[in-house]
Amino acid sequence: MKNNEILSARAWGIIIGIVGIIIGVIFATYNWSAYAEANLTFPANTQTRYSDYLNIGSSVDVAAAQDYGSTSCKYNVYYMKRGASQWTTIKNGLNFSRNDSAKVIGSYSAGKFRDVRIKGYKTYGTSSSSKLLVYVGW
Repeated sequence: MKNNEILSARAWGIIIGIVGIIIGVIFATYNWSAYAEANLTFPANTQTRYSDYLNIGSSVDVAAAQDYGSTSCKYNVYYMKRGASQWTTIKNGLNFSRNDSAKVIGSYSAGKFRDVRIKGYKTYGTSSSSKLLVYVGW
């Protein structure tokens, strides 16, 4: 193997390990039985990312973590039901200093997250790439 292939394999191993730790901490901290994940990857100079549709009928908590990013970043997080015309705010001004641990950003009653889409809008740190993980747990 070439040196850059070895480094690439190590980097992926580290990324997978970090994601596993984040998920483990979330389950242990918030005592969720299950969750759905919106994985919002922001390339450099990109401000908006959307998730696939989620269909969760029970009461939920929403948590977020920044998986990678070389700078401090700030996000606004929204959701919108399929067919609706406006986004509903989950959290504005969500700050991460590099890769902080997960934090709960909202709690919603049963049915609120039935057939919804998550939107992440990056307001600070847009010149660098990052990944915002939004977890919806029940």
